[in-house]
Order: sequence, then C-alpha cells, then structure tokens
Amino acid sequence: NSPAKLIMGIESSCDDTGAAVVTTDGRVLGEALATQADIHAAFGGVVPNLAMEAHRAAIDRVVDEALAKAGVTTADLDAVAVTVGPGLSLCLRVGAAKALSISAQHQLPLIRVHHMEAHALVARALADQAARPAFPFLCLLVSGGHNLLMLVRGVGNYVQIGTTVDDALGEAFDKVARLLGLSLKPSGGAAVEAMAKEGDPLAYKFVVPMRKRSNCDFSYAGLKTSVRLAVEANLGAAATGSAQGAGSAGPTSSGHTAGASQLPGAEHEGRASSGAEASTSAAAADSAEVHKIKADIAASFQHIATVHLMERLARGLSWARELEPDLKTLVVAGGVACNQHIRGRLSSL
Repeated sequence: NSPAKLIMGIESSCDDTGAAVVTTDGRVLGEALATQADIHAAFGGVVPNLAMEAHRAAIDRVVDEALAKAGVTTADLDAVAVTVGPGLSLCLRVGAAKALSISAQHQLPLIRVHHMEAHALVARALADQAARPAFPFLCLLVSGGHNLLMLVRGVGNYVQIGTTVDDALGEAFDKVARLLGLSLKPSGGAAVEAMAKEGDPLAYKFVVPMRKRSNCDFSYAGLKTSVRLAVEANLGAAATGSAQGAGSAGPTSSGHTAGASQLPGAEHEGRASSGAEASTSAAAADSAEVHKIKADIAASFQHIATVHLMERLARGLSWARELEPDLKTLVVAGGVACNQHIRGRLSSL
C-alpha cells in the first residue's frame, strides 16, 4: 500500500532509442522513441557504428521528451532502469552511460534490465492488476534475434523449453524481404507480410522444419535456403540481386518444391506496421508476372514458417502443462508477434 515509485526506463539495445517514465503500479506517464530505419535501410541491416552514433545524437532529447510528457524532472525519480543486454554492445553503452549519469547525479538506484526478461514480464506491467497474467505462464518470444519458449514461474524463475538452433523467425523474414527485393522500411517482416497477402500460400511446397525432432526447438536456416533456391529458379539470376533493387522477370513455377533441410544474444527487433507501402514501393517496377511470383513465394514462406512455429508451440504447451498442470496463460512477445497472419493462427491454437 506504499505510494507508487517513479522509474525512468532507457532502451538502446539495437536501432531504437527509447525512454519512458513509469510507475511501480503499472502506469506509463511519458514515453519517447527515436527510430533509425532511414539510416540503415540502404545497408540491408543495422550497422553498429552508425547505430551508436544515432543513439548518441538522440539519447538526451528522447529522455527529456519522456520526462516532459510525464511532467517530472530527473530529481523526481526514485530509480533508473536500463537495458544491459542482449543487444549490440556499442548501442547498449549509450543507454547505460545516460542511465549511470542520471543515477549518479541524484544518487538513485540503477536497475539492470535483461532484454529477454523484460519481454517475458512486460505483460504484467499493467495498471489494471486484474488483467495481469498470473504466474506461472508460458512465454513465446519471437523477434529478429530470438525464438524462445519458456515457462515463467516468477521474477527470475524461468524454465527454457525451446529456442532456435540457428536463425530466428524475424531474421528469416528480413532475409526473405532482401531476396525478394522488398523494402526494409519499416521492416522486412512487414514488407513480406504485405506481399504475402497477394500470394498463394500453397504455390511453393517448402518443407516444414524439424518434424522428425520431437523437441520444442525452432529452425529457420533451411527454410531461408529453400526460399533462396525458389527465387533463383523462378526469378532468375537478376532477381537474386534484387535486395538492392527491383526484381527481374523470369519463368514462373506454380507448385514448385524447394526442399532444404537460457536467454541468448543480440537481436534486431521487428516493427509493427501494415507494410503496404514497404512492399509496394520496392516492387513498383515489377511486371505482373514477377509480382505474382514474389507474392507466392512470400505467402508460401510465411505459411510454412507459421506452421513450424505453431507445431513447436503446441508441443511446448503440452510440456509446460506437465510441469505446471494449472497453466492457463500464453504470453507472446517480440516484434514478429505484430504479424497479423501469425496472430490469427495463435488465436486459434
């Protein structure tokens, strides 16, 4: 029943500079964000040195904006929290330095935040206590750098049930966007999702990964290879370089088979967006034939990637209920959770 405390949170783990003033009873009083999508778009991914420079340029402004929206100053804070990993080390240092500065200036406690733990617990940071998921719950984290399935029994009490053995789903979406020559602004995942809406998800019979392995781990490296082979076979050599521009026409192939085969490190999060502008602008120069091939590949990739995700999650739920029979809640976190196709499948699980 003690009064709520004021916490300043700072995030700089990848390509967004974020800050927020929150209360210990779950209210967000003020928040601000500076994104770097325009800076990195031409490079097909986040460039650490450029990201660090952008964080340095934005950090003071972002923190001041969050404070101003909350109507407080640093002198009113009770503690400062900052992401300390996983992430890009050059970027993490910028946020950590700012947090240390505020902490030292006002002799405030400094709270070190693990990025993945924050994803797992953010669903409980709600002002409406009745809406907070009770422990234990199962958390599926799907982002640019992580595919993680874990049983959350309490703060600091986690059981990892599954993780990626190679690539994360968000990274796979970005790779497919580059192979198809789609825009990476605001994210490759958003562009693939938008393009997939125009395609046939059964046009390319990609293989669902790891069906012979009876665990809850994930794998997307083989599926990425299958997509690359489909692009090469159906769009031609010119299209394989389309990550740098629009694709070229090539022979079509409907029903083509293109077979292939506790809390890890740095990531590049997906971003929430309709993605319509992303896919349309990059593919504006495509012929109708090429556009159809790209849409079919995107839809087929998204379909198989989602099937794999759902199969591993279903097994993970079964395993988690063996450990915690009263388990009732699934929390899904990470940028890939913004994908509407995946959200639809999750709701029917």
